[in-house]
Amino acid sequence: MTSTTEPTGTYASHIVSPGEFSSLWEAIIVDQQIKDSLLSQAILNFTLRPKVDRAVVPLHGIILLTGKPGTGKTSLARGLASRTAESLAFETGIIEISGHDYEVDLLGNGGA
Repeated sequence: MTSTTEPTGTYASHIVSPGEFSSLWEAIIVDQQIKDSLLSQAILNFTLRPKVDRAVVPLHGIILLTGKPGTGKTSLARGLASRTAESLAFETGIIEISGHDYEVDLLGNGGA
């Protein structure tokens, strides 16, 4: 679902219910150790981040997936959000962005 009130570059934001995209998580073919690491980081972000002062440990709570179009980043993110929601027994969120909209802002205008 796309909202007209989303910040520039945000394609969509979703609230993910436990199990909503679990089939995507199962369909992603990647080393199990990578999946375990991603899930552990996501759970850590939701459980530890609210308890630790950012000045002490600068956990940001973001997992950034990069790669060419069509390589499964969105499916992996949705599956990870779903599996995280299952593990924590509550809804989680996912924000999809368009990197093309950020390129100019992040890289500047060539020194002009």
